[in-house]
Amino acid sequence: MRLLNTLTLAAVAIVILLTINETASTPTAQQSMMGLPYDFDHLSASGYVTVRPGAHIFYWMLTAARYNPNIDMYERVPHPERLPTILWLQGGPGGSATGFGNFELIGPLDDDLAVRNSSWVEHANLLFIDSPVGTGFSYVDSEAALATTNEQIATDLVATLRHVFGETSTSSLYVFSESYGGKMAVSLATQLARAVKMGQLRVKLKGLALGDPWISPLDSVASWPPYLKAMSLLDEHQYEELQAQIKGGMERMLAEQQWENATREWSHLERLIRLRTFNVNFYNVLKHEDPFDLEMELGLRDELKFRKGQFSKRKGKKNFIAEQSALSADPRLFLYKLGDFYDEKLKELMVNTVAKMLKT
Repeated sequence: MRLLNTLTLAAVAIVILLTINETASTPTAQQSMMGLPYDFDHLSASGYVTVRPGAHIFYWMLTAARYNPNIDMYERVPHPERLPTILWLQGGPGGSATGFGNFELIGPLDDDLAVRNSSWVEHANLLFIDSPVGTGFSYVDSEAALATTNEQIATDLVATLRHVFGETSTSSLYVFSESYGGKMAVSLATQLARAVKMGQLRVKLKGLALGDPWISPLDSVASWPPYLKAMSLLDEHQYEELQAQIKGGMERMLAEQQWENATREWSHLERLIRLRTFNVNFYNVLKHEDPFDLEMELGLRDELKFRKGQFSKRKGKKNFIAEQSALSADPRLFLYKLGDFYDEKLKELMVNTVAKMLKT
């Protein structure tokens, strides 16, 4: 399955937490979820790792298995320990790997709990980690424990891997990342290689893969106008308009180190692109979303204020994350991006089914 060309709001992150449990216990047990084609009870392991005081990371390891259509079930491959292990890091920062990465992208089942047409679990063991802390089922006891740098995120991940793999691992480890996960993956690989060299962790780090990495926002944004023009989605005048918007907006703000304003300019640019391209889908330029409804756009301003108020009340509790972002001056765009990650269907699956199965 190909990686989605996901564009995430990541320049100035504000973590938005959605509470799913009023308690802050540290559960480890699983309960049965019968009848699924992938037997999570016997083919997966999950748990929490306290990586720092007040910081608890959730991981979920899925054992390699191949789908047998004759019995409509995944069957464990012989000697899965001989297959590589893929660590999946979701973007954001704030996208849940156990949710989005697993059920929306590469796991054995989709968000309908149906067999995916093609899953990476048929070729490797899959390790999903909700990182940084505060993402997905990972949680903090207080906001002071949230990670504020990529280095801290990487340190927490190394501590998690030390717990998951123990003293040694016979499986080769590949780190795969998406969007902002590219930054986390590079920092992790650097620290992981150092830890292995110092004998603190014995894993076979074999490779690093960056999918649509958000490692240089300006370079990524600057590639959009020529790409859209080459796809015949922009005419010459619209192309020049977008180029001027980038140069006079985001590029200038970054040069002046006006980070929040640069993020707003990025948001304005995405909105302008959607207007000029008949609302092209940022995930797949061969598709177009429904045109803007101006009345709805005005109505969403009140909805945005309500959601911001609700989010601000939920602090320091165990959560399943919606998504982060510098709040855009354009509420329509913010909710559009929020909707990309805060999928009601996925949230219901994670909260009402997966959380109960894993007793998170």
